[in-house]
Amino acid sequence: MTVELAYFQGASREDIAAKMNVPVGTVKSRLKYALDKLRASLHEFDTSATGSGDA
Repeated sequence: MTVELAYFQGASREDIAAKMNVPVGTVKSRLKYALDKLRASLHEFDTSATGSGDA
C-alpha cells in the first residue's frame, strides 16, 4: 500500500504517514525496503534472462 500511495498516486511521505497512522520514518523505511526488494528481483530476472537463448 505504501508503494502504491507514493508512486502510483503521488502522495507525499507525510500524507502516507497520516493516512496509515505511522511515523514518516516508517513510511521511508517501508519504501526503501520495497525498492530494495524490487531491485533484487529485477536483478535476478535480468541475470536469468541473459544468455538464455540463441537468436
